[in-house]
Amino acid sequence: MPARKTHKERVVPLHQDAADALQKVIDLRRQGRERPFTDELTGQPVRYLFVQHGKLLSTYYLFETPIQATCKAVGLVRPGGRGGTGRGTVTAHRFRHTVGTQLAERGARLHTTMKILGHSSVSMALV
Repeated sequence: MPARKTHKERVVPLHQDAADALQKVIDLRRQGRERPFTDELTGQPVRYLFVQHGKLLSTYYLFETPIQATCKAVGLVRPGGRGGTGRGTVTAHRFRHTVGTQLAERGARLHTTMKILGHSSVSMALV
């Protein structure tokens, strides 16, 4: 299925624990009774995995909310923010940069890093 800005399919490697957890969600969703959404690009019906009460769950809810809660629980916060509680020092986007950096440090070819991160230009991958 086309994904993100470029609407190109891509394969993202997963740790086996993550793949197992995702498979459990897939199995649960097969039993779901929600109607499928119509894909805007293809016009085909699509059954998404992360739906609640007939609405897609946002990436903010799925990723940023738990990451921020975890940062606060372990004290990884910058001062300030709403109510003076501080904002976590880690974000989902920072994980992307970490993956790219680790690939480069461990000798992955630039083309491989570009494919995993979904970049179409060398300059973006070099960031």
